Amino acid sequence: MELGPLNLYLAFLTHTNIQLYTRKQFLQSIVKLPVKVRRFSIGLAFEFQDYFLAFVMLDNVFQQPNWYLPSGPIPFELSIPDPVHMWLTFLNQVTQAIMARVNSPSCQRDQVSAIQVVCDMKIFHGIGIYVGLETFAMAGISPFLTEAEVFDCPSRTARLCLAYWEFVNMSYSPELCCWPPYSSRFRIVEAHERESKLFKNIVSKNTTDVAIGPLEYCGNGRMVKDSHGKLILTVCWYDPGSLSKGLVSQEYRGLSRCVLGLDKIGKKGFKMKKSIKTKNESVIQGILSVSYPIDVVSPSITSPPSKRRRLSADKHLALHSVDDDKPSRQRKQRNRQGM
Repeated sequence: MELGPLNLYLAFLTHTNIQLYTRKQFLQSIVKLPVKVRRFSIGLAFEFQDYFLAFVMLDNVFQQPNWYLPSGPIPFELSIPDPVHMWLTFLNQVTQAIMARVNSPSCQRDQVSAIQVVCDMKIFHGIGIYVGLETFAMAGISPFLTEAEVFDCPSRTARLCLAYWEFVNMSYSPELCCWPPYSSRFRIVEAHERESKLFKNIVSKNTTDVAIGPLEYCGNGRMVKDSHGKLILTVCWYDPGSLSKGLVSQEYRGLSRCVLGLDKIGKKGFKMKKSIKTKNESVIQGILSVSYPIDVVSPSITSPPSKRRRLSADKHLALHSVDDDKPSRQRKQRNRQGM
């Protein structure tokens, strides 16, 4: 990527996914829809001539990008020694960080969790809640120990540093595995069973707003079938750049029925409540009004043409008598003019 005279330092977190969109997809599909509709956020996007490179995420937790000149001072994160290639320098800085907390009178080392201290230390770059637990498990250290119980013990400190080295080294030398054909003694898990055993379904029945799970749940394309059986690839939910207004409405109503469990296979169908229908229609109108600014939305239920109201008999007679009086008034005016 050509970013000009500046360099960019960026560390995206666990729930961040990188997607490449064409200019048409980004401007007509992604930007027009609000976050609640497309179901993911855009933390950062780079605009090029024909494409947009977007960092999409579920929880909008994003480390601030750091721009710097090549000739100027570099960010602190880039000055941290790599434990794989600069092991002794890394150990020296770990020792300095530990001694700084030992000599600080405000540090309550016997009350603070050790894993929290490691996550806050900049020398252990990249360690957060998830990686911290994994590193402590690799070191054979309980995550419930205090800072003093870990760093006042040379054995535990050494094992923690070695576990961090091993974790970083995995990015340089990933394990290459060749999986043999499955044995007839093992049962093959079919698609629907595999879907039900995924992490998002194990945690809770409704985890649509929980930012935990594999990266492929964020910003992936979706296949939508139209009324003629043709499959359309969309870049997000209710994609206004690829779907017509009718398909957007149809997709929202269909997914709403699936969420409510009204279309379960092998069970009798149920009607949707009127209040839910009204709410769905208002949401659809909101989506279409944002996505299609020209000739926006016509109500799904067209109102019947207004009927002419029949005049009552008294009103009809009153109007008829007024019309009958008009010629007599005209004769009186002529007679007066003749006199």
